Amino acid sequence: MFFLPLRADFSLSRIPFLTILICLICMLVFYSQVSNTDKITQLTQSFCEQQQDRVFDLILKKVYARYGQNGCLEFIYRAQSSKDSQQVIADAAKKVTSIANLNTGKSQQLALQRLSEKYSDYSNSVPKNLTIELAYEPRSYSFYNMFTATVAHSDYMHILGNLFIFLAFAASVEIALGFIKYLGLYIVLSISTAVSYSVAMSVVSTPLPTIGLSGVVMGMIGAFMFLIPYARIRCFLWVVVFFRIIAVPAWILAGWYVGWDIYQLFYGSEQSNINLVAHVSGACFGYLFGFLFCGATKKQIAQEMGHTRRARATRARYANN
Repeated sequence: MFFLPLRADFSLSRIPFLTILICLICMLVFYSQVSNTDKITQLTQSFCEQQQDRVFDLILKKVYARYGQNGCLEFIYRAQSSKDSQQVIADAAKKVTSIANLNTGKSQQLALQRLSEKYSDYSNSVPKNLTIELAYEPRSYSFYNMFTATVAHSDYMHILGNLFIFLAFAASVEIALGFIKYLGLYIVLSISTAVSYSVAMSVVSTPLPTIGLSGVVMGMIGAFMFLIPYARIRCFLWVVVFFRIIAVPAWILAGWYVGWDIYQLFYGSEQSNINLVAHVSGACFGYLFGFLFCGATKKQIAQEMGHTRRARATRARYANN
C-alpha cells in the first residue's frame, strides 16, 4: 500500500511563496550534496590508486587485513566517517605490532606517523563533506546548523517524502498566518526541534548528527491541526492495482502521524535512524505556537469556512430546485 498526502481540500487565496522557496532551497541543497559526494568519491578513489608506499601497504594489511587500494579505501572510510579521525588513526596504529623488524613501540610510532601523514594528504586533496558541514550535532547547540540541517537530506526518498507532506500542510498554514508569522513559526520549529534533540541526546554517549525537514514538517502538521482541524486533506491511495484520491480529515491524518511517531519513540527499535524526537517535539511546538499566537486567526478561518459551507449549501439547494 502507498499513501501520500497531496494538498488541503480547499482553494488557496494566494500563492504560498515562502513554502515554495523552502522546497526549492531543499532541492538545491540536495543537488549540491549529491554533487559533493560524487566528487569526494572520485577523488578518494584517485588518491588511493596513486599510493605507491610499501610501508603504508604493510600497515593497512596488519590493521585491516587488506592492502593496496582496498586497504586505503577502508582506512579513509573509517577515518572520514568518524567524529574523531585522529582517534581512529591512533587506534589503528595500536594494532601494529611489528614493521620491518622494529619493536612494538617503534612500529606503532611509525604507523601513527605514516597514517597521520596519509590522512592529512588526503584531507588536503578533497573538499569537505557538505552533508557533515550542514548537519546538526546535538552537543554543539550550533544556531547556524539548526537551520542548515533542516534543508539537507540523506537520499531521494528522504527529501521527496518530506517535501510532499510539507507542501500538503505548510502551504495552507502560510496562507492562514501570513508571511511574517509563518516565518516566525519556521524559525521556532527549527530551533525548538534541534534543542529538544540535544536535550534528549544528552544522556547518550555517542549521539548522531541529524539532517532533514521532518521536524518542521511535523510542526506544520501541528499548526494545521490547531488552525483547521476539520479541513480535509486530499491523499493519493494506491493498493496493489487499485488507486484513487481520497479526502481525509486533518485531525485524523495528524493523529496518525503524531501517534505513530510517539509509539515508535517509546516502543520502536533503538536502531532507527529517524529523528523521532524532532518529529514529536515539532508537532507539539507547532500546535503550541498556534495556541499561543494564532487564536484570532483560527476563529477567522472558522468563520470563513462556515460562510463557504453555507454558500455551497445554498447553491446546491437552488440547483436541486
